Amino acid sequence: MRLQRHSITQEQKEEISNFSSWLLAIGDGTIGTPDVEDPYNTKIIDIPDRHLIRYDEIALHSLISFIYDTESLHNPSPESLSRKAIVCPTNEKVHEINTLMEHQQISDIKVGFPAGPLEVRIIKKWIPHARPQLLCYLFVDVHGNAIKAVADVTDESYFDSVISVGSCYRVTDTLTVAAKTYQPAVSHEASLSIGRSVVFTPIQNNNIPTYHFEFASYDQLERHTKEQKQLADFIGRIENVTPIHDRGGKPMRKITLQDDRRNIIEVTFWSGKLSEVEGDIPVGEIMAVTGTTVTKFTVPHTSTEILQLESNEATTATINPPIPKIEAYKNRYVIKVYHTRHYS
Repeated sequence: MRLQRHSITQEQKEEISNFSSWLLAIGDGTIGTPDVEDPYNTKIIDIPDRHLIRYDEIALHSLISFIYDTESLHNPSPESLSRKAIVCPTNEKVHEINTLMEHQQISDIKVGFPAGPLEVRIIKKWIPHARPQLLCYLFVDVHGNAIKAVADVTDESYFDSVISVGSCYRVTDTLTVAAKTYQPAVSHEASLSIGRSVVFTPIQNNNIPTYHFEFASYDQLERHTKEQKQLADFIGRIENVTPIHDRGGKPMRKITLQDDRRNIIEVTFWSGKLSEVEGDIPVGEIMAVTGTTVTKFTVPHTSTEILQLESNEATTATINPPIPKIEAYKNRYVIKVYHTRHYS
């Protein structure tokens, strides 16, 4: 019996070995309590909770995730699939599982073509100030690709009862439309139109990221001030943090970031997004901001224009974001500081 997998920890190997031994013991009849009515042929066996997939609305998704790893599902090959199987009691159940395993990647969605079933995490919700009739969500898939989904704001209470930010869903029956050209939140050419007919089935998939970043370099921010005014994501080290104070009757807080090329930019968080930067903000840590508006500020008594970032309804801020290269990013600052001191 071979239940081993490649690239697993020693603890996982021991767990699989114990599970294998437990299955063999069942087959050999060495564990279990004899049944009262048929003690010679039948034994009652208690299955530990850690070996159970509880029957609920995400049970089949849990079973599929247990049997098939992410690589097998998204880059299937005859060799990888031939080593795994789910045995079903009926053809109807076979069809149901096959349907669940077939879902589209966000990167494959095209304008004018129907979107297939999607497995996504909802990572953001907002109502644009410029278009208050729209209710917007950001969906991300297991590959880290993102797409905006748009609903009618009058359906907000309905969607609040069906879906929640941070959770994962299998989404079917969406419509694909061209993405809005003004202040797009992501670079995808399409967006999803969702209404009450769209089906959201909760799933459990820890492989789907909890974030999505399309970081712009400092030099790229200039183009975000042009006609489309695409919202910008930016990452940098926190250099300065102001207290929360009023400007023109509006509470606000400014955070100064420095990127790894020593470019300095100021991020203004207005009242609607102060919750993103409440409390003590540690100087020296890395901050990633998403969905910011890029504006220009003219230095008083000069003609010099300086780029700055401002929050809007789509903005988020994360300190030390959970991105794979965050440690390498931090180290770039350490190296630059070292070289600065060494040669000065």
